[in-house]
Amino acid sequence: METRSKETPSIPRGGTTAPTQLQRIADKARNEPAFKFTSLYHLLNKDLLRECFERLRGDAAAGIDQMTKEQ
Repeated sequence: METRSKETPSIPRGGTTAPTQLQRIADKARNEPAFKFTSLYHLLNKDLLRECFERLRGDAAAGIDQMTKEQ
């Protein structure tokens, strides 16, 4: 059984980081316009969302809910 420390960066089960996974999806959509994604839900997990949040600029505009990163 693998034990993780708090310093270990979160990496999804596939072993790739969030930007890599998202880039693959963007590349596939760009290169294969006729391809239909049936589900991307399996990629939207806590680790992916946490990594995206941590990479978000501190001065980024508020979201649709008017919440800033600091809030």
